[in-house]
Amino acid sequence: MEEMTLRDKCREVERLSRELEDHLQQGFVPKVHELRKLCKPQEADFGGIPDITIRSQIQQVLASERYTGEIYEALERGLVLIAEDVNGLLERDHATS
Repeated sequence: MEEMTLRDKCREVERLSRELEDHLQQGFVPKVHELRKLCKPQEADFGGIPDITIRSQIQQVLASERYTGEIYEALERGLVLIAEDVNGLLERDHATS
């Protein structure tokens, strides 16, 4: 992303923010809610939920969390690059005036 123009960086950051929002709403949060439902004690269910089911759901939540972190890191890096570019433009403009 370092070699992109400021406009392209802004577009990429916008895309990443939409991707993060979609992932959280459509992937991460539903997986966490499902895990919470599985872990709640069920009065009518004396047999309980098999451990393998809970472990599988935990693995899905952890994988989703890793992906969330990857998107967030890319988004954060893009925002830092945008801030650096804008500061450079402001400094250059200030030096010429």
